[in-house]
Amino acid sequence: MTLPGNTTTVLDGGLGVTTPATSRPHVVGVFESGLQNTPTLVGNQRQLRELFGTQGPGNDAAGAILGEAGGPIVVTRVTPTVAATYGAASMLSDLSPGADNEINTLVATSAPKNDYAIVVKVIVGGARTATTFQYSLDGGKTFSPTIAAGASIALGSSGVTLEFEAGTVAPFVAGATYTGTSKAPHYAAADLTAVFAAADVSALRWDFWVFAGEAATAAAAATLFATIGAAMNGYAVPAKDRFYGALMGAGEGTPASVVTAFSALVNVRMSVCQGKARAPAPFPVVGRSLPHLPTLLFAAIRAAGNVMSTDLAATSGATSVGALANVSEPSQDEFRSPAGLDDIRISTLRTAANEIGVYLSNVWMKGTPGTDFEYWQHRRMMDEACKEVSAEHFLLLSSSVICKADGSGQIVEVSAKGIERRVQRRLDNKIGSALRSVGPLTLDGTPGHVSNIAYQVDRTNNVLSTKTIIATVAIVPRGYAKFLTVTLSYSLAA
Repeated sequence: MTLPGNTTTVLDGGLGVTTPATSRPHVVGVFESGLQNTPTLVGNQRQLRELFGTQGPGNDAAGAILGEAGGPIVVTRVTPTVAATYGAASMLSDLSPGADNEINTLVATSAPKNDYAIVVKVIVGGARTATTFQYSLDGGKTFSPTIAAGASIALGSSGVTLEFEAGTVAPFVAGATYTGTSKAPHYAAADLTAVFAAADVSALRWDFWVFAGEAATAAAAATLFATIGAAMNGYAVPAKDRFYGALMGAGEGTPASVVTAFSALVNVRMSVCQGKARAPAPFPVVGRSLPHLPTLLFAAIRAAGNVMSTDLAATSGATSVGALANVSEPSQDEFRSPAGLDDIRISTLRTAANEIGVYLSNVWMKGTPGTDFEYWQHRRMMDEACKEVSAEHFLLLSSSVICKADGSGQIVEVSAKGIERRVQRRLDNKIGSALRSVGPLTLDGTPGHVSNIAYQVDRTNNVLSTKTIIATVAIVPRGYAKFLTVTLSYSLAA
């Protein structure tokens, strides 16, 4: 008997207080609800829930960034044409498998909204009419309350529907488990056309792109890589004058399949992340509190929550780097089981021999050996320098300069220096110089995202005839310690 009583529910997140992010990502993905192909500024998790729901790969990525790195961020819900799928149409019992006590997943009313590791645990066995069960969507880490079986049972708001067979010939067995997987809807390369078209006309600003979710295979992800990479390259042309890098996943499948699909692919505006790890869900639902989330998500959090010069794989130095908070069970540990992914510049997860935790190995740009754009920070700093120079050059359009009267048409020194001071000031304010101790602070608290940066106007060009001022920017980046070597020995003196 239930006694008369009162139920009080206290909700958190109503104020929508979110720490300001250091950088602003543009998250593209499959979301539960909301406007499609419309870049939208989202300030906090409460707004994300209200505008785009809580379930979906896009919701996971955007929610995690807002929750851990802060906001606001830009969100675009893509229109997906790759339908949700299941690993198998039916799940069989681990104790007494049979057609009469199987559980079907591939049913007409079923459309999973996210990637789920489904576990059904029978509590009371017997025929379907007598059976009760609990379910998990995170591989058995968290379970639902006990509920009654039936011909058709929806698993909360997950989009998953189970059909229990009759269980009269081969009854359901108490303690038996059934396991299966689901794959969320995803976008094909053609689906991104509308996303990029909407971004072209959007007045919103962002610093980089995050393409949430994992393609069904590494080969499918490689196709997306080509499309996204071409779009990123296309933004950097004079007609658009915008500068971005992009983070994306390497797709489902084995590390070997990723090596096969991505070995020959090159684009210094693209960073590809492989694997998953278990972490708290940004928006927990019944049975899904500790899912496996993509490495892409952890890299995106680091990119949004750190200043541009930060190596996202830094193992110490601030709370925003180091071991990934509350992350465990990486699907691929490139330290303990190297699969050649780091060798082809695929970003991975790793553990360490003498430290506890899961770390990002390297967050590579997918370039060739010898490129100046090795790591994510190299892409970010160059893109910011390009944006600052472009913005200041725009403010110089149609301005007058003094030219020499010797027939050369060259700019005089006073005008050249005036332009240099103006642009250099802007670069110093945004990028800074460690050697000159100017500019914003880096992760270690020292000024200057780069070792030095210098802007210089060409004095030899005929400005009078060409109406063109030619300038160069030289950037000396900071170095990043990727290898340390030491010799130890016993000694009579130290």
